[in-house]
Amino acid sequence: MSIFSKYNDDIIELLKKGLSSREIARQISPDKVSGIRKHIAKLKNNTGILNACENVGVDPKTVPMLWLKNKNESVRVTNPLFEKLSDEEKNIKDIDFLNIFKDKIKPITLKTNDNFKSIALFDRLVYTDVHVGMNVNPDGYSLYGGLWNEEELTKRLTLMVNHTLDNKKSNTLLIHELGDFLDGWDGYTTRGGHSLTQNMDNQKAFDTALTFKIQLIDSLIKH
Repeated sequence: MSIFSKYNDDIIELLKKGLSSREIARQISPDKVSGIRKHIAKLKNNTGILNACENVGVDPKTVPMLWLKNKNESVRVTNPLFEKLSDEEKNIKDIDFLNIFKDKIKPITLKTNDNFKSIALFDRLVYTDVHVGMNVNPDGYSLYGGLWNEEELTKRLTLMVNHTLDNKKSNTLLIHELGDFLDGWDGYTTRGGHSLTQNMDNQKAFDTALTFKIQLIDSLIKH
């Protein structure tokens, strides 16, 4: 895949505005990526392909060939902007993740505020030490006993999301997770320094952690 793939969409938008290659390079490449202006020229020289793809609503990076027809011409064009995916990238791209998870992730109960008015630039949600899979009382002598399982995590997540909505002051939310999201893997700390007693196996911990993240984002993004 081209090292410039991440720039393509931005460059195309700037080309439409009539900016010169120098002006685009200055805006699009603060780190001065070598060859960026040459790449801009490549896109600029293929505006016909870009326009044709835009007219029919397709991504020029995914079209290997175009056949342009009208009453006077019939032209078959090999698309130089086509980017061939590796087998691994294609397999990942073909997975319909949303369809896989949509029936597995239960929505959480939310509070609503229909009369909200923004009074700030942004809000922050900061959380840490979720410790998915942690066994808080393996021998029965812990000072901090109780449960720490999937049901308890969902309760805490619901409290956190609703607290965030109760204190909402803007329409932009920055989410900062500060670490220790999973308690361990294979019954050890992330560094493998010492063992940890777990209440889930690796697969269950992964599924629970993924569900937590999807529920968090899915609950907040609409607000």
